[in-house]
Amino acid sequence: MLEIIRENNQAMYKKLFILIFILGSLYNNVKIYSQNKETYKDLIIKLDANIKGRKSILKEKENKINLIKNHLRSSNLSYKEKYEILTNLINEYIPYQFDSTVFYIRKSANLAYFNKDKDRYNESLINLALRYAYGGVYLEAYIILNNKIVEDDLPKNLKLNYYVAQHKLNDELSLYSVDAIQKKKSQELTKYYYQKINKIAPENSSEKVDNDIWNALNLNQFKQAKDIIKDQIKLCKNDTHNYAKLTYMLSLTERIQGHNEEMKIWLARSACVDMRLGIRDYASLSQLAKTMLEEGDIVHSMKFMNIITEDSHFFNSKLRPWQDSRILSEIEKAYNQHEKRIKTLRRILISFITLFSFLALLMFIYTKKRNNKLRITKKKLLKAYKELNASNIKLKSTNENLNNLNIIINEANLIKEEYIGVFLMMCSDYINKISTNRINVRKLLSQGKIEELKNEYDDVYSTDKDIKEFNSLFDTTFLKLYPHFVEEFNKILKPEKRVKLKQGEQLNTELRIFAMIRLGINDSAKIAALLRYSKSTVYNYRSVMRNNSLTDPNLFEEKIKDII
Repeated sequence: MLEIIRENNQAMYKKLFILIFILGSLYNNVKIYSQNKETYKDLIIKLDANIKGRKSILKEKENKINLIKNHLRSSNLSYKEKYEILTNLINEYIPYQFDSTVFYIRKSANLAYFNKDKDRYNESLINLALRYAYGGVYLEAYIILNNKIVEDDLPKNLKLNYYVAQHKLNDELSLYSVDAIQKKKSQELTKYYYQKINKIAPENSSEKVDNDIWNALNLNQFKQAKDIIKDQIKLCKNDTHNYAKLTYMLSLTERIQGHNEEMKIWLARSACVDMRLGIRDYASLSQLAKTMLEEGDIVHSMKFMNIITEDSHFFNSKLRPWQDSRILSEIEKAYNQHEKRIKTLRRILISFITLFSFLALLMFIYTKKRNNKLRITKKKLLKAYKELNASNIKLKSTNENLNNLNIIINEANLIKEEYIGVFLMMCSDYINKISTNRINVRKLLSQGKIEELKNEYDDVYSTDKDIKEFNSLFDTTFLKLYPHFVEEFNKILKPEKRVKLKQGEQLNTELRIFAMIRLGINDSAKIAALLRYSKSTVYNYRSVMRNNSLTDPNLFEEKIKDII
């Protein structure tokens, strides 16, 4: 039973691991895809923005360093805690200021020495030698690594650090040494320590990866180097110093292969991170400034070089100013040529402006004379224009009045035609009814049925039926003429006072009264007579509706007349 449970758990863990691996791959692919969408122009805009906010970034960096220093001053710290805090402080200073880095590494070495901690003492010395190798202080690095440290006394983890420092020192010497014998010896030692690192470095460790990249570049295996770097970029966050270093190395491989656009993009990405993190030891911005110089963007190039020079002085290593001075001299030369061209263009432009000013003066004198003549003509034309404009306004007003009259006449004709037809139809119906009634009366009289005749004409139902028929015919005819009357009527009433028709109703009492007003019948007595309502009913409805109006009650019925 336990065996089955164990197997199920193993299967479950295996599936979970596969799922995490797939999700990680998807995340990395999405991250690379989003990075690839950024254009060089977008990245330069981002870089300019990072440079603009750099003062606050550097201030934050200083605050962070001061916080660690304050922590270091605490009196109740143990030796190991002090050493750990010093390590954190050194890591903050490494990309920020060379001499402070050296100062605190020495301090950590002294702390380990006085506490008789040989391993940490050696660790500090190796770290100091590595910083010296990076900073161009080769003699001191050589003395530490070859005279002060005994390789055989080092534990495995420190041996790896020792080999990395030796590899870096000899690689630098092979690049910058002017002595051919020393250069050759350094090249051999670089390869020797490459093999040492490869032998003891754990797989996928940063030391192993950096070693593999160096070897691939050294053997001109640029595709392999790019693949390794890109794999590492996928694994690290894009706001770290490691990301900035990896993207810079990738730009170098692109440059060697002649992929200039890709090189610029990766350089810009690296520089963006350097600026955003407040790093002052970098190479990407220098290379970017040089590239921009080659492309003719001297303004950007000078702007970047000012930052580079400032950071180089602040970082204060021997190698940085020498490296940057070569690019700076090229940029200064190009900038001076650019300024010379601008001065030449400025002189030409001043000459053109002087000539143009003289011609403009002549034109001004000529134009002034012409303007005097035109002013007189303009006054005459303006007078004629005003007279013509006045006539046009009158004509326009007359036309508008005629148009309004035509609309009213057309509307009146339509109503007249519609209601004449209705009137004729109603007259015809009532003639037929009267004729039928007369025949019926004669028949009843001839048969002596006086009582039956009396009962028939005393029936109120017949009259009510006629009124309903009249109302229905009136509603249908009116809504045919004004199909939106009910909606428009409700629009000029307060929302809570709007008319709500019952099912089957076309118009109700108040709507019929205002329908008569829309047809031009304003007198309450006439409306009452036509609709067979009392005068007081008509008056009350008119008064209530006026008070329920959204607008001025006095203008309510005028608005009713405007409903189309």
